[in-house]
Amino acid sequence: MSMTEDRVHPDEGSEFDSLDAAVQSALTSAGEISRSLLGKGDTGGIVNKVKNEHTQQVCTVAASMRIDCHAAPPR
Repeated sequence: MSMTEDRVHPDEGSEFDSLDAAVQSALTSAGEISRSLLGKGDTGGIVNKVKNEHTQQVCTVAASMRIDCHAAPPR
């Protein structure tokens, strides 16, 4: 299994021994990348694709963020 990150390195990937390991890494990576991008003011989404040894997509991990600011109630 391999995992690629669309926004960061679309043509690079990591190799894993199992689907579970690839999905776990995709989840962790999506969270780390999201935190990094949020710190830069980017609230766009992250998509990590898990593919098998034949480059067929077998799982997609997507993460997105939204920031809603609300005015504080008057005192």
